Amino acid sequence: MPGRTARKLVSSLLLLTPAVAMFLENAALMEMESFFKWLPEDIATHLIEVEYWVVDHIRPATSLPTDYVVFLMASLIVFLISFGLALFAGWKLGGSRRDSLGVFFSTFLSRYFIGELAVSAYGLFLFVLFAVILTAWLPDAIKMGNPWFVLGTVFYFLSIIFATAFAYPAPKKKEKMDHPKTRYLVYGLSFPSNWDLVNNASCEDMRRNRKINANGKEAPVSLFPLYVSMHYHFKDGPLESLYLLVTKEAHLASLDPPKLKTEVKDLLLLFFEKASKCLDVRFLVRWPSEDEEKIESGPGRTITVNFVPIRDSNDVRMIFQDIRGSRIAELIKENSGDVTFHLTGGTAPMSIAMMLHAIKGDAHAEYARQRVFDVEPNDLLVSVDMDVFDLEDLVRELRDYFERQYEKGEKD
Repeated sequence: MPGRTARKLVSSLLLLTPAVAMFLENAALMEMESFFKWLPEDIATHLIEVEYWVVDHIRPATSLPTDYVVFLMASLIVFLISFGLALFAGWKLGGSRRDSLGVFFSTFLSRYFIGELAVSAYGLFLFVLFAVILTAWLPDAIKMGNPWFVLGTVFYFLSIIFATAFAYPAPKKKEKMDHPKTRYLVYGLSFPSNWDLVNNASCEDMRRNRKINANGKEAPVSLFPLYVSMHYHFKDGPLESLYLLVTKEAHLASLDPPKLKTEVKDLLLLFFEKASKCLDVRFLVRWPSEDEEKIESGPGRTITVNFVPIRDSNDVRMIFQDIRGSRIAELIKENSGDVTFHLTGGTAPMSIAMMLHAIKGDAHAEYARQRVFDVEPNDLLVSVDMDVFDLEDLVRELRDYFERQYEKGEKD
């Protein structure tokens, strides 16, 4: 299949056909004679004779107006060709959500038309066609009551969408991919309610996400998914930096300058000391607004720990902006495939904001299966690679979720 630029060129030339037919047919005979003066005399004469023949013979033979019949035929032919090209490009009438023409129609204005208008000549070309059709031709056709003109305009409008579907082939069906191991791991820390249980855990407990006995009751530890993810990306992997999202509500004593609460820092220090021994790795912890600290239990390689302050853990927009203003955004620009967002920890809005960043470029996302304990990291972690079609479903589900939460709050 040709490249996108070539497909746009083919679509543009195809979509010009009805417009040219409209111009030639709609011009008065005097205008036609004037317009064709630049053509060789024999050709111009022949075209004028054809126009006169249509006026003298076709129009009296039918009770319907014959104006715009040529335009209708041109639009119908272009519609059929563009529809066939859309199918050739992989779009299906009854396909799945990813390759359905219905989905393409629903996302055409927001994703393709507006997106192209901002960045390419093809988008400007589509804008001109839409403006002419919707503001001039279609209103005039309805006002005139000319069925050929109305039908031709509708076919032309649909042709634009199908021709664009050819320019943008349907996304290929996702195949199950291996869970990639990356250099950078982004993780949102949860509330530090049971982090002290790390002291009672073995390396195997942490690696397998086991529950830990707390006063005679087995309890999960919210830091263990972080260790599982670190273990996965470090063992036979390239992990070199952690970016931990810390919030004003749960972890920070102050925002300006950002500084961790003493008890939070002590618990994290305990965790990294344990992780250093278990993974045989050195940590270089860059405490916010404090001197960095080295934690080492052997000759292993070094993992740098960085902190990203979050101003409001319940405001998706603000969390998104805080991540965008951090080093994480630069890493995504440099090589997005080296970044993984772990979605298990933190608040639900933090997970949403991280997912919105994870769809950029080739960045990755993962999460730990809920209420699953004492399993290998490969069985606990689930890789998530999303695109714009998946994001529509995600946004819809999130909207419904927050509406339900709001309704519950109103009742309370």
